[in-house]
Amino acid sequence: MDYDFTESIPSLFIGVLIVFGSDGVQFDLTNQKVRKYYGFFFFKIGIWVDLGKYNYIETTRVNSSKTVTSGHSVWMSRTFKEKGYDVFISSSTGQKRLFLARFAKYPYAKEFMNEYSKKINLKTLDRIQRARESSLKKRAEGDKNYTV
Repeated sequence: MDYDFTESIPSLFIGVLIVFGSDGVQFDLTNQKVRKYYGFFFFKIGIWVDLGKYNYIETTRVNSSKTVTSGHSVWMSRTFKEKGYDVFISSSTGQKRLFLARFAKYPYAKEFMNEYSKKINLKTLDRIQRARESSLKKRAEGDKNYTV
């Protein structure tokens, strides 16, 4: 019984890329550059961008859900919900955003944002804190539709 392994080489290659591949954000503080990279083992590929194009490091809340449906012999669907807090660097217009990290709890995201704002010398924009302050202000003014 002979088996031709050449058909499985593409699947093996894709599997190795998935297992050993990585992505992230890298800062070069001496040259004031940042890049989003895709890596494989020790090689990183990405385009360096001037850090001056970004003005803020910000936190935002994430509430998303995705439904996956399978149509094998029985129709099944499952909904995945994701909640957390994202940290980005962004331009003042908001058109340019670069994802840095996601945290399950707000205090960790805030600590990360404050730590990195000092390292990369960007102003902080805490959208979570702003929303809470706005809700508390509405609550103090007697608005019945407030949320904290």
